[in-house]
Amino acid sequence: MTEDSDAKVTQLREIFGFFEQNGVMDISNLPTAVRAMDLNPSEKQLKAWNEELKQSNDGLIDFTQFRTFMMSILDDSGD
Repeated sequence: MTEDSDAKVTQLREIFGFFEQNGVMDISNLPTAVRAMDLNPSEKQLKAWNEELKQSNDGLIDFTQFRTFMMSILDDSGD
């Protein structure tokens, strides 16, 4: 990992920790978590991500799932 990606993972861990309960985060917190990474997706995009995560994760995600999801968003945004 590069220093930049290490810093992103650290930031993601801090954001996840803010919402985490018993090792998981409810995906209803996703909009706030995404915005905490200085991203501003449309409501349509947030709903699509929410549905995607609901279908595969029963509405709860652990840190590994959160990190993977967020890193893909950050990669797509060019960050």
